[in-house]
Amino acid sequence: MISKSKATIIPIYFEGHNSRLFQLASHINYNLRMALLMKEFKNRTDRPIKISIGKPIEYYELQTFSENPKQMMKILREKTYALGTSREQGKEVPIGYEFEEKYKHS
Repeated sequence: MISKSKATIIPIYFEGHNSRLFQLASHINYNLRMALLMKEFKNRTDRPIKISIGKPIEYYELQTFSENPKQMMKILREKTYALGTSREQGKEVPIGYEFEEKYKHS
């Protein structure tokens, strides 16, 4: 989508994570994941969430990766995770859950 629309990207980092049960369910079954989603929302209710908003990334800065979407996503993840607290900075950037591989049908 980024390459086709030539969009400017604004990286936003939300501190925190979902429960281990939710993460495990995400890899097992989509319906189980959705069933646990409300519990995740409830666990966050009335608790502050730190949000960091980065500087806009113009399309021309990512254009060299237009033919390599996985590399583009790696760069965007790195820039987003760099907005996190010092505890997260310097760690290897996790790949994340690849919805594309599981749900995208060519």
